[in-house]
Amino acid sequence: MPPPPQQRPDRGFLDAPSQGITVEFQYNPDNITDWRSVNYATLNAPGRIVPVRQYTHGSDRELSFKVLVDST
Repeated sequence: MPPPPQQRPDRGFLDAPSQGITVEFQYNPDNITDWRSVNYATLNAPGRIVPVRQYTHGSDRELSFKVLVDST
């Protein structure tokens, strides 16, 4: 019976293209934070009791996790 196919581990990388450096690493973080905010403008209109809220723009998406890179 042939051995089961090996699954390639999840990998990540740090890239500094201006210096020509790419560091690959295997990772499985315990905690990942995914954050993005949005902004709304308040529009006051005559005859309205409640102001209208209008989407104006969103911020950049931020992913945060800790990585320990050990060269040993």
